[in-house]
Formats: sequence, C-alpha cells, structure tokens
Amino acid sequence: MDDLNEKFLLTQISIGDDAAFSEIYAAYQPLLYRFVNRFLKSTAISEEICQDVFIKLWEKRQNLLYIESLKSYLFTLAKNQAFNLLKRSSLDNNIKAEILYSYIPEENTIEDKLHADEYMQYIEKVLNTLPLQSREVFRLCRQLGKTYDEAANDLGISRNGIKKHMVRSMKVLKYNVQRDFGIPLSIILAIIFNS
Repeated sequence: MDDLNEKFLLTQISIGDDAAFSEIYAAYQPLLYRFVNRFLKSTAISEEICQDVFIKLWEKRQNLLYIESLKSYLFTLAKNQAFNLLKRSSLDNNIKAEILYSYIPEENTIEDKLHADEYMQYIEKVLNTLPLQSREVFRLCRQLGKTYDEAANDLGISRNGIKKHMVRSMKVLKYNVQRDFGIPLSIILAIIFNS
C-alpha cells in the first residue's frame, strides 16, 4: 500500500468510513498476525491480539491523521499487546497453558532473524558488564552448546567453576531482561537460539 493511498484511507477512517477501515484491516491483519504469532505460537491468542489492535485503531480514529507510519504504529501496538500478554502469562496459568499447548515450531523468516539479532545485541551488551571469564563460559555453554565438562576442559577450570559462572551470568541476564522487557529470559533465549 503506497503512502498516498494510506493517508487517504486514514483520513476516511478518521471520519468513520467503514470501507476504508476494512481496506486497512485486509492489508495489515495478515502481517500483524504472523508477527504476533511468532512470539505467542497460539492461533487463538494471536487472532485475539490482532482484533484488539484494530479495535484500538478504530477507537482512536480521530487521532489517525497524526500518525507518521501506520505500519509502525500497528506493529508497535501489536508488540506491546503481545508483551503485555506474556507478562500476564507469568501470573495466569490459563494463558501460559494455551501458549504452551499451541506451540508449534515454524520456519524462521528474515524478520525472525532480525529480532534474534536485536536480542543477541542486547544480550551481548549485558554480558559485557560481566567479568571476561563469565562471558567466555556463557559463550561456550550457551552459544556453542558445549557441556560444562567440555567448557571446563577448554578453559582449564573446574566444572563447579563453570557452573558458578553460568549461574552468575543467568542471574544478571534474567534481572536485566525482566527489567527492560518484562518477559522471562527463556523467551528471549528461545528466540535467539532457535532462529
């Protein structure tokens, strides 16, 4: 959808034009659904979040003329909805059960790779605050998939030393991810290491 047509449709939606809203919905709903479903892996919940995004768009239609990029606006709403749901799911066992029940590994897309790269840069930034030895242990065990015994052999330290470094690294990462994203570290690690 080109910018001119999008601006026209947004103007029409802002005055309550259902047909213009339907056109925007048809253009963006499949993209939003794929984006959200990558995080949640649940058809029902992903569809519900997409519906919520478009309901918010309709409810805020008078403000649409101030939006620079509709695509960015919609994706930001969808990401926020998904992350809010993930935050709630740590407390709500029904949501967690639905997400886990619906989890189906899927082929990775370029978009998945970009998100994984962004998260990896974040993880690297946090790891850079740790001592060099802890960073190296994390790299060997998490990034290269070595066992504690293999990492201990490579670094010339005890298996117990490897375990202590990993515990320290994981505590720091868990704290930072929870503080900055409000989601469990395991979700970000799954995105990084499964893409």
